[in-house]
Amino acid sequence: MACDTLQSSLLEELPRELDYSRAPQPGLLVCDPPTPYRPRHLEQTALYQLFENDFDSYVRAYEERFEPQSGPLRPIVVRSVEQFLACDRLEGG
Repeated sequence: MACDTLQSSLLEELPRELDYSRAPQPGLLVCDPPTPYRPRHLEQTALYQLFENDFDSYVRAYEERFEPQSGPLRPIVVRSVEQFLACDRLEGG
């Protein structure tokens, strides 16, 4: 009983367009029209540029600087970065 009263009072407070208990009016747009496709330019992001410019020197320095404390660099790290860098290039497939 109290639940019905609470539900009806909540429905009265909702704006009409947010009241899903009523059927939408005919011809009413339910969602926004699709946006046109805009290609990403991954090579312009800071992360991409960081990996492209500095990852090779990181890999070369890893053995000397980080391997004694952290262990060897896992091969998945290098593969993942290479795949990330190849992701937005058409010649990569």
